[in-house]
Amino acid sequence: MAPFVAGAVVAAVSPTMTVLLAGRAIQGFGGGMLAGLGYAVIQSAYPERLWVRATALVSAMWGVGTLAGPALGGAFAQFDAWRWAFGVLALGGVALAVLVPRALPRSRGGAAREPVPYVSLVLLTAATALISVASLRTDTVEMVVVVAAAVLALAAFVRWEHRSPVRVLPASTYMAGSPLKWLYVGIAILAIGTVSEAFTPLFGQRLAGLEPLVAGFLGAAASLGWSATMMFSSGAARPVAVRRLRIAGPAVLALGLAVTGAFQQEDAGAWLVVVWLAGLIVAGAGMAWRSRTSSSR
Repeated sequence: MAPFVAGAVVAAVSPTMTVLLAGRAIQGFGGGMLAGLGYAVIQSAYPERLWVRATALVSAMWGVGTLAGPALGGAFAQFDAWRWAFGVLALGGVALAVLVPRALPRSRGGAAREPVPYVSLVLLTAATALISVASLRTDTVEMVVVVAAAVLALAAFVRWEHRSPVRVLPASTYMAGSPLKWLYVGIAILAIGTVSEAFTPLFGQRLAGLEPLVAGFLGAAASLGWSATMMFSSGAARPVAVRRLRIAGPAVLALGLAVTGAFQQEDAGAWLVVVWLAGLIVAGAGMAWRSRTSSSR
């Protein structure tokens, strides 16, 4: 929590864009750790019979956060109070840091500490960083070179994971016939579809001339579909139902994104904005179904 709060404070008081980006990097580092911790703590805080529902609840909270986030962000931007967006996050982080230790059960002393897969983490971080750098390149040759370097780093990660006794992914992932590898591919596809909604408010402002507040609500459309669908599908436990959702999730996600993309044009009218809204809600439902079946595995 400390890096997240510290980064939010730095961003809130930043005098220049360079300082703002540094604060966001620190905040992102802390947020990344918190994102994984939210799922990891389920096994220690809940009985096994509630693990699936607890995972679905965490996923739904992601949807609620991304539903409220763009809308609140648009409001802060509308009233030129963007610094308060980071200030509110810092205050919320401090409150959680005080309350969470009181709510969670005390850890059992003497538990064995698992080794940290440093090499795997370095390779995976390098691949991610290279992809981020590639997205900033304008020269095609430079972009191809950086992406190729990212692919090599990812290949080195897989090779090291396959041979090392200390891994990020379960050992069964690399066994012949294991379904886990396909599960992770599905999660990757889900992530690609999920991050695309971050650009939705920008599309709304540039293509339809929406005000920041309204564009923020448009950006929350996928999260609305995600949250609502996750709540209704969290009880699906029968193998047949899970299998159907697993197949339908990526298909529905692709359909929603395809509809939204097909109707992108400049000077869009109100009816096109409604089509985008519907497409994003459908895409969000697909994200929820895929996330739901991933958590049940």
